[in-house]
Amino acid sequence: MSETLKDAVELSRDYTSGLIRADFSSPLHCRKGFMVVEGNDDVLFYRKYIIPNTKIYPAFKSKTQGGGNNHVIYVVEVVNQWAIGVKICGIIDADYRRFTDDVPAGNVFLTDHRDIEMTVMAAGSVQPVLSRMVSLQQVMPVAKFLGIMRLCNAKYDLGIKFKKIVKKSIIFDGASTLICDWRKAVESEFWHNLPFKDKWHKIVYIVSTWIMLRMSDGKYQDSDICCGHDLLKLLAFAENNSKSDKDIWEEISNVYTVTDFEGTKLYHRIANWYRENALL
Repeated sequence: MSETLKDAVELSRDYTSGLIRADFSSPLHCRKGFMVVEGNDDVLFYRKYIIPNTKIYPAFKSKTQGGGNNHVIYVVEVVNQWAIGVKICGIIDADYRRFTDDVPAGNVFLTDHRDIEMTVMAAGSVQPVLSRMVSLQQVMPVAKFLGIMRLCNAKYDLGIKFKKIVKKSIIFDGASTLICDWRKAVESEFWHNLPFKDKWHKIVYIVSTWIMLRMSDGKYQDSDICCGHDLLKLLAFAENNSKSDKDIWEEISNVYTVTDFEGTKLYHRIANWYRENALL
C-alpha cells in the first residue's frame, strides 16, 4: 500500500482528521490555521482567546467518541503527514508530562500548569473570586494529595480510575465537612483500586507510591500537581452541592481575561507559531 493511500485510510478512520482534510481542501479554509484541542469545552474556552484566522476542532475518534490529549497528538501527526503545507497545531493539558518526560514534539503545546482549570485559577484576576470561596483552604490539601496520587498513577502506569476515589461519600461526612481521617480513607481507596494481580508488582508499586506520597509535601506547586476537575468537584462537595462543579468553573472562568491569557507561556508559543506560519 502506498504512503498516500495509507494516510487516506488513517484519515477515513478518524473523525477529526477527516473534517480537517475536507476543510483544507476548501478554498474558504485552506489559508487558515487549524487547531486541535481535547474536547468541546476546550473549543468554547480557547475560541475566546485565540487569534483569528484559526478553526478549532475537538479531537474526536468518531462523531460521538472523544479521544483526549493523546488523540490531539495523533491528529496533528496524521494531518501533518498527509497535507504538505497544512498549518496545524494542538493544545493539550500538561497533566504530568513534565514530570514523566513525556512532552510532545512538534506543534503540540502544553498548558502552563497541570490543566487549563489550574492555569486559570493561577491567574491574578481570578484570585479575588477564589479568596471568597471559604472552602478552598479546606479542600486544597485533599486536591494536592489526590494530585500526587495521580502523578504516581501516571509515573508508574498504574491504570487507576479516579472516578472511584473522588467521591463525596469517601471524603466528606455527608454534609460539607471533611471526615477526620480523609487522608487514610482516600489512600485506602487508592490501594484498593490498584489493578495489578501479580502480588510482587503490587508490592513494588505500593512501596514506590508510598515513598512518593510522603516525600512530596512542599515539593510541587499546587497548580502543577492538582487536577482542576478534582478541585472543582471538592469545592462543590464543600458547598453541599448547592453549586455544581460546572457552576463554580463558570464563575471562575468568567473573570479570566484576555490579558491573563496573553501572559501565559502557552499564548507566546501559539503567537510564535502564528508568526512562523504568517497567520497574523
